[in-house]
Amino acid sequence: MTLQETVYQMFKIKSDFKKNKSSYEQNIQQFNQEKQNYSNLLQQGKQKVDNLLHLLRNSDFANFPADNLIDLSVHFGELFAGDTEIKLGNNNRINIYESSIKTNQIRNFFAAILAIKNKVETMEEFDFSKIETDILLLKPKIAYAAGRKKEVTPFKDFVDELVEAVKKSTNHEKAVKNFFSLIESVVAYHKFYGGKDN
Repeated sequence: MTLQETVYQMFKIKSDFKKNKSSYEQNIQQFNQEKQNYSNLLQQGKQKVDNLLHLLRNSDFANFPADNLIDLSVHFGELFAGDTEIKLGNNNRINIYESSIKTNQIRNFFAAILAIKNKVETMEEFDFSKIETDILLLKPKIAYAAGRKKEVTPFKDFVDELVEAVKKSTNHEKAVKNFFSLIESVVAYHKFYGGKDN
C-alpha cells in the first residue's frame, strides 16, 4: 500500500467514525426518549391502579360506581394478560407488564367463584352468613396458586382487596353481585387482551 493509499484509508476511517458516532448519538437520544416515555406510561398505569384501589378501599363496594367497575375490569384484565406493549424504534417492543397469568392458572379459582354464585342464585332470600366463609376462603385458595406461580401474585392481591371490600360493605347482597360481575369481567378482558390458555 502506498503512502497516498494509507492516508486515504485513514481519512476514510475517520470519516466513517464521525458518521457512526453521529448515528450512535442519535440512537442513544432516541432510546433515552423512548425510555422516558415508557417510564411515564408505567407511572400513569400505576397511578390509575392506585387511584382505583384507593377508591375501592375507601368506599362501600355495594355503591361502587359502574364506571369504576368497568375501569377496574379493563385495567386488571389487561394487566393479568400481560401483553400490553409499547412500540419502540427499530420495531422493538417492551411489555409494560412483565408477567402474565395463564387462563388455566385461574380456572380453579374461577370455578370456586361460580360455585358461590350458584349458592347465591339458589337462595330464596339472600343470606350473607351462608356464603361468608366461602368468600373468605377464596383468599387462601388464590394464595396457594400465587405460591406455586409467582406471576399469579398481582391477581391474588386484587382478589384480597375485593374480598375485603365485600366483607366490610354495608349492603352485602349488592357488594357480592358487584364482586361476581367484576371477577367475570376481569376474566373476560383477560381473554380479550390476549390471556393465554397455556
